[in-house]
Amino acid sequence: MTNIKTLKFVGIPSALLLVSNAFSSDLQSASQLLAPIVVEGHYDNAVGTSDASSLGVIRGDLLQDLPLLRPGEVLETVPGLVVTQHSGDGKANQYFLRGYNLDHGTDFATNVDGVPLNMIPNAASKVALFRATVHNFGPWSVGLETRYIGPYPLA
Repeated sequence: MTNIKTLKFVGIPSALLLVSNAFSSDLQSASQLLAPIVVEGHYDNAVGTSDASSLGVIRGDLLQDLPLLRPGEVLETVPGLVVTQHSGDGKANQYFLRGYNLDHGTDFATNVDGVPLNMIPNAASKVALFRATVHNFGPWSVGLETRYIGPYPLA
């Protein structure tokens, strides 16, 4: 019985060695056919050019490169912002900024081309309107996202 076990252990490494030698020649020829990989990064340095450290801009081409599954993930590119779903259908997303719960329409504002989506009259009682409006915009339709967290200049 011990001889059979020894043969099994000797047989497996030798079979792997034969298989690896057969594939190594294929890999060498395949490496000559592959095109080079180009990695592009995103970094906009706003030091000295913005009025507040919490001001930032995210370009639409960066959003198009992200694997986004739901419309709320577009807003999650803002540092410290978390978008979650309420339990139940027909409810708006719930927003947290740096751990604090944001109220719909009063603590968190969303504008599309300067038009506010969640005005104060739409807060809390009319969240379905806000949800329907935000969910109609996909990541592919966003050209530029500008964020202001905390105090920022109004002019």
